[in-house]
Amino acid sequence: MEERSKMESDISIFKKTNLQESDNSQSLQEKIEEQMKKIVDLGNYESVFLFDQEGLQLAQYAPRGIVEQVRVIEISLMIMELNKTVRDLAGITDLKEVIVEGEDGKRIIFRFIPFYGQTAIFVAVIPRHKSYRSLTNRLQRAIIKLGSNAEASF
Repeated sequence: MEERSKMESDISIFKKTNLQESDNSQSLQEKIEEQMKKIVDLGNYESVFLFDQEGLQLAQYAPRGIVEQVRVIEISLMIMELNKTVRDLAGITDLKEVIVEGEDGKRIIFRFIPFYGQTAIFVAVIPRHKSYRSLTNRLQRAIIKLGSNAEASF
């Protein structure tokens, strides 16, 4: 029960950010990283990254340098390849998420999200015993919205 009320509190903090009121002088990357920072600061992520399908980093927030960026890019590209293989092998289209969990409960999640007309990969390192799905859904929607708004302004 206590965990649920903390989660609701975390979500309400995140909800207070109005993407429409963001500083227009900020780049798209800065706006996305600002949203990433909020969730990391809540303690629900250790670090978070967003890559395009070629492995180009679009945004990141990794305050403690927990994850070596080159390794994250490598594994993200492997997961992107896994996405293609699953589609070819099993006919599963639109793979949404891949989760890797250790025995200690620490997880790395990989989400495939539409961004600028292609598939981007969202990677988050989740500490053990932390919920992530609701906040990740909100961050995903914010990233998609920011990408759509930026795309529309071109």
